[in-house]
Amino acid sequence: MDDNAFNDRRGFVRGNLFLDIKYKVISREEYDKIKEGKDRGQSLQAGINQDIFGFNQGDTENFPNTFLVDFLLHIDKKLNNILEILTKDKGCNEIFSRGKGADISGSGMSLISERLIQPGRIIHAGFLLSRFPPVNVELFGEIVQAVPMDNEDKALYRYGIKFLDLNPEIRELIISFVFQGQREAIRGKKRKEVKGSDS
Repeated sequence: MDDNAFNDRRGFVRGNLFLDIKYKVISREEYDKIKEGKDRGQSLQAGINQDIFGFNQGDTENFPNTFLVDFLLHIDKKLNNILEILTKDKGCNEIFSRGKGADISGSGMSLISERLIQPGRIIHAGFLLSRFPPVNVELFGEIVQAVPMDNEDKALYRYGIKFLDLNPEIRELIISFVFQGQREAIRGKKRKEVKGSDS
C-alpha cells in the first residue's frame, strides 16, 4: 500500500467525540466570501490554538496545573455566554448555537443538536479538542445528512458533517486524537480483563 492510500484510510478512522460544539450556520455564499478573502491572505481555517496560554503542546513540564486550566476555560465559557446574550439583545444574527459531538474523523464528524438544519448548509464550528494542553479547533463543514433521533424530552437531530478545506495540520491533530482515544480504550479493556482474571 502506498503512502497516499494509507494516509487517506487514516483520515476515515472514526473516534468518539463527547465534546461541546459551538457552531453557526452560514450560507454557501457566505462561505465562498470567507474562502475568497482567506485565499488572498491566510489559510481558510480559523485554525488551531495549541499554545492558548503561551505554552507549546510538548511543554508539559512548564504547563500550568489542571485547576488553573479548568478555571480559565470556565471563565472563557462565561464570557462567551455574556457576549452571546448581549449580541442577541441587539438583534444580530451572529449567534452561535450549541450541540454535542458524537464522533469525528479526519474527513468529517457527527453533531447532535436541537436545531433543525437542512442538508447542504455550511456550518462554522469550534470546539476544544483536548483539555491538557488545551487545543481550540475551528473549522468549516457541510451538512450531508440529517437524521431525527428518538428522544422523549425534546427533538434532537444527528448531523453528518463533511469537512471543507480542512487545514492539514488540524486534520493530523484530529487523527491523532482519534488514535489516542482508541489506544486508551484498548488499555482500559486490557486492564478490565486482567482484573477479571485475577478475581
